[in-house]
Amino acid sequence: MLAKRHRATNRLFVTSISITGRATRSTRKAIRAGRTRGAGSLSALENLDFAQIIPGHGTVLPKSNLAFFRGYMADLIAAVRKAAGEGASLEEMQKKISDDLAPKYEKGMSKYPIGQYRDRVGVNVEMVLKKVVKKA
Repeated sequence: MLAKRHRATNRLFVTSISITGRATRSTRKAIRAGRTRGAGSLSALENLDFAQIIPGHGTVLPKSNLAFFRGYMADLIAAVRKAAGEGASLEEMQKKISDDLAPKYEKGMSKYPIGQYRDRVGVNVEMVLKKVVKKA
């Protein structure tokens, strides 16, 4: 995740999220400049003093949204690892994981017309499979 805290307004500006935690040269420079990257950084960001998150898309969110998103990422990664270990195809994973996680995350991730839960969870499953599970 690349984020920068704006102390004067007590807001966190989030520009991107990484599920791999790998940093490019420009990202390492950003880290040294005070921004943070990596899925593990979600927990670290919760320790910062700020009230609101200004994401790269969507509306301004309360700080509590970090815990919700961290939970989604942890559950998504665990579900993809489990399904891959059981030999499921990508298509099977996308359907099953989408349905399995929906009761907990669909409402919270479908508040806005663009980026509904069902529109993006399949891509999220695919990216976790490629960037986390298969690289491990």
